[in-house]
Amino acid sequence: MRNKIVPIGIVRKLQLAAKTLTARPHGTPGIGLVSGPVGLGKSTATQHVCLTEDAVWIEANPDWSPFWMYSTIAVELGAAKQRTTQRNFEAVVGALRESPRAIFIDEADYLAQKVHLVESLRAIHDATSVPLILVGMAALPAAVKMLPQMSSRVAYWLEAAPCDLRDTRLLCEELCENEIADDLVREIQVRTKGVVRGICVALMRLERRARTSGKRVLHLADVPEGFEYVYDHAAQTRKRRDEKSAEPKEVEVAA
Repeated sequence: MRNKIVPIGIVRKLQLAAKTLTARPHGTPGIGLVSGPVGLGKSTATQHVCLTEDAVWIEANPDWSPFWMYSTIAVELGAAKQRTTQRNFEAVVGALRESPRAIFIDEADYLAQKVHLVESLRAIHDATSVPLILVGMAALPAAVKMLPQMSSRVAYWLEAAPCDLRDTRLLCEELCENEIADDLVREIQVRTKGVVRGICVALMRLERRARTSGKRVLHLADVPEGFEYVYDHAAQTRKRRDEKSAEPKEVEVAA
């Protein structure tokens, strides 16, 4: 498989979010939320957008303290790590005032239950007016809603969605070394439910199948019945249970 970023919907929408919040009118809030289940490509897309839009990508840590968080952001901005929380905050603010850049906080669910950390991030936004975009699971918006000082500043909310057929076809064309016929693209869409991670796994397995069969173009008819596009834990559990129940049982014979 090719190693590249494909401009599917989540990538295009994140780019729009960064541009919209950066170009917003002066004095208006600039906090954004990106939420959705795992596997939809949020983290990969966010990292890519941070490169193309000159933004900062930071992955939250469940054990963060204000000192740790501020110092991490400061270092990512190119400032030196300071000895106190206050000085790290001042380093972050100084770096952003000198060179304003949007900040993306990935895995922001870790912060949702730590009000003091969310308030610390809000302080950066209020002091610099740079866009602050929190990326996390589907429960993130509800958690932020419980914090009025934060939720009142949310100006953009993107709910990540599974790939549609167009995005699935684009991923097949851009990532797979083999050509995937339309009927198989549709089957991949159905089997993976449009989850980016699942599509990538399916393409990897189909490429392996293509190498074995020597085919350049793969059609649905080339895929054997029972082929696993993605690993299905529930199906594997049922299979092992059925195999175990089918095993012959020893019968004791009375002497």
